Parts: sequence; structure tokens; C-alpha cells
Amino acid sequence: MTLVAFAPATVAAQDRCDPEAIVSMADDILALRSEIEGVSARRGATTAAYLKIRYDEMSDDAAQEMLAELEASDLVEAPILAQALAVTRDGPRDGLARFGDPIELLTAAQPSVKRAALAYDDGAEYFEMVAEIRADPALNETFNRTDYSGLRTASLVYDLDDARRQAIAKQAEASGELVTALHLYASLADRAPFDDFLDRQADNEAMGVFGTPMAIRTSLVDVLRGPEPLLASPDASEEEQSRYAMERAVIRAAMLTPEASYLTTLYNQSGELEAVNEAATAYLDALEAGEIDGAEDAWLTQLDALIEAQSSDWAYNLLRAFQFPPGEIRHYAGFASDTLDYARAARQATAPLSGEEVQAPDLLSETEQWSDWLTAVGIAFERSEPADQDEGRRVVELLFDSGQVTEAMDYAEAHLDPETRWPVLRDLLVRYDLQCDGHTAYPGGSLLTGGRVLYRF
Repeated sequence: MTLVAFAPATVAAQDRCDPEAIVSMADDILALRSEIEGVSARRGATTAAYLKIRYDEMSDDAAQEMLAELEASDLVEAPILAQALAVTRDGPRDGLARFGDPIELLTAAQPSVKRAALAYDDGAEYFEMVAEIRADPALNETFNRTDYSGLRTASLVYDLDDARRQAIAKQAEASGELVTALHLYASLADRAPFDDFLDRQADNEAMGVFGTPMAIRTSLVDVLRGPEPLLASPDASEEEQSRYAMERAVIRAAMLTPEASYLTTLYNQSGELEAVNEAATAYLDALEAGEIDGAEDAWLTQLDALIEAQSSDWAYNLLRAFQFPPGEIRHYAGFASDTLDYARAARQATAPLSGEEVQAPDLLSETEQWSDWLTAVGIAFERSEPADQDEGRRVVELLFDSGQVTEAMDYAEAHLDPETRWPVLRDLLVRYDLQCDGHTAYPGGSLLTGGRVLYRF
């Protein structure tokens, strides 16, 4: 068993996949870097390079040559990709030695590099190197700033199957990295290895802290692994159990929302656990039924459930108070209310492009006008010149959402200036990957990685 990750819900989504279109989009994004000031520091270009390597099936040598050129042109995250690729092929010590001192590099390594090291030989060499880091107080202090004494390490391999995760857990335990081992054992479908581990560590005071029911129940891996907690808390009151079950559903729904989630923010701002729990539960049911196809579908399913649980005014008053999602995830990101209205309008406006009857949606934000989308529909049919860049973005969105991916790219190239085209392509690239092989998807990534792409080879 692998821990659940968001994947295209329908066969139709897979049928829309065109790897050549992804490579073309990635090439366009990398080419645009030279036309936009400051773009070299943005992660979108690194993700484009990553997906080009994966979908173009580049050899290691060709990929490293491309990454060296990108690093020379000041793509600041190119070394992360290069190191992750080298570690995947040659192991952490030899792979990192190509870039400097391997122990120092692993000490401050980014998650993608650590993940590659853990996945190589089930972590044996990685934990040997960690022991060397632990022996140096200065290096150990630096390492713990990102490792959190092992709390974060386990989450880097949650996409591997149970056999691989258990093998890595055994290496971690043998090396004394007990918190990492604990969380990896906790992630397994079979709880026997977890129970055996706790028995072996019964006299370990640290496990008395990290291995308690509350410590496990509040860990993200326990929420991610399934709807029921791994360990019960018999001393908790019925009210406490009920509250925890609802909070668990909210966090689980957030973790299983592709790319980014607003549910936890909404709960933190409103304190209305029951209403947010209803939205989370409705979403989880729809996800299990295979009814969710993409992030927008997830966000709107949750919004509809929130409105049903409370009211439109209640939902939108809260959604106007914070930005969602981060701008690097959606080209149309703004206040959550505006983002969700944009997503709903785009979904409704694609109907005529698919030969269906269009129905005007209820849009409650002040910035989104349905008439603008109807105008964009006409332009999309005719492929005519947009009045401005915002109108051009709507046309590209409509073409992409209706499955006309190549046409969307062609229209963007013809009618969007580089500053507008860059975030649109960066956004569509990841969305299209999630309809294809899902190299940017990761179990619980919206919370575990903050929506950042974990580069995996």
C-alpha cells in the first residue's frame, strides 16, 4: 500500500494527456526566463526543467548538461534538481561529491535531495552519513533546523510502498533515528511493525513522549494514513473524541486536496468546526467516489458544502479575508472569494466550447463579472484578439479547461505578453501534469510540503 495521493479521478482525465504538450510548455517557460526581470529565482522554471526531464525521458547526462546551463544562467534552484538526480543514480555520498563535500551538502540539503538519499538503498548510506553529521555539534544543529530531530524526514518518502517504507524504517531504527522510524512504522497499513517497535522502545523515555496516543494522533502521517486514528485515547471524553474526529476530517481533507487547501485557514479564522467538518466530509466522500477531477473541482465541492452548511454570506465574508492560493500555484490567485468565483465562472463558461448549454453561476465576489466570461467565450470560438491581457487569460483558461491544451498554448503565445504568459504557463504546466503522470503530486503535499514540488526521480 502507498499512502493515498491525489490523482486524476477519471479515465477521461488520463485520455487528455499529451506528453509532448507538457514538454513544449516546459520549453516555453524556460525560454521566457530571459524575457522577464527577476524570473530566474522563481520555482516555476525549476518545475519546468523537472517535468521536461521526466516527460522528455532525458538521459542523466543530457539532464545534467541542461541543469548546468540553467545554473549558469542564475536559475537558483537548478542545483537542487542536479543533486537529486545525481544522488538517485550514484547514491548520496558519491552523488553529492560531484558538487562539494557530501556531508556538508547533506547537512543543508533541500527536501528533494534528502528524499533521493533516503530512497537510495533504503536509506542505508543516508543514515550512515547522518551519524557523521550527528557527531559534529555544529553540523547537527544545522541539520536539525530542517529535520526537526527526524519529524520531517519520514514525510519525504510517503509515496513509496509499504515494503520500501518499512525497510527505511528498519535502517532508521538501527541507526538510532527513532523519531523517523516511529513515523515510518506508523505509516504502514499493517500496524504490527509499529506495535513491535513501541515494545522494543518501551524503556526509551523519548518514545514515552513521541509514542503516546496523542503524539501519534496529532501527527500528519496518522491523519494521512486513514480516517481512523492508529492509537485510541481511552481517557478522552466523548466530547473530546467527537471534536478530534471532526478536526481530523478537516486536516485529512486539506491534505488530500491537490496543490493547496483553504479549509484549515477557514477553520482557524472562523472557529466553526462543525460547518468546516461538513465541507471536509462532503469532499472526502466525493473524492472516494472518484468524483473529483482537479484542484478547482475540489475547492468548489468544499465551497458548495460550506454554503449548504451555513450560507453564502457566511462563507464569502470569511473567504474575503485571506489570499488563496499562493500566486505561484494559480495565475488568477487573489482573495479566496475571488479565486473561487473565477474557478466557478471558468468551469461554467467552458460548457459552450464543449457543445453544452451554458448556465450563469452565482458569483458573489465584487471583482468577477459573468459578462466578461461570456465575452471570452466568443473570443475563444473565433480565436480573435483580446481587448486586454485579463481577457486573454480568460480565453486561455477556457481553452485549457475544455481540453484544448495545444490551442490554449498557441493562443497564449500569440496574444499574451511575457509577464502575463509566464504565470499562466507555469500554472497550466502543473495542472496538466496532474492529468497525466502526476510527477508533481505528493501524498499530503498541500500541508506536508506547503504545495512545493518534491522533485522525484
